[in-house]
Amino acid sequence: MKSYRNWKAALLAAHIEYHWSRILHYRKQANRLLDQGTPLNSDRLLRLNQQSMRHSLAAMRKQSYYEAHFIPPLRA
Repeated sequence: MKSYRNWKAALLAAHIEYHWSRILHYRKQANRLLDQGTPLNSDRLLRLNQQSMRHSLAAMRKQSYYEAHFIPPLRA
């Protein structure tokens, strides 16, 4: 049972890393567009923001689950 738990924790950590890599990728693209003078309300920037927010929400949910189930509580 312990090996399954370790496997599940590793898989969840990989999912979290994937979401963070996508967030950083979208931020980099958005910064590049802003440096080129793209208007803030352009369709491309809005779409990048939506994609980034979708991955942000997924990453936060999975991080909360990971912390609640795989990180032991601190002892007083």
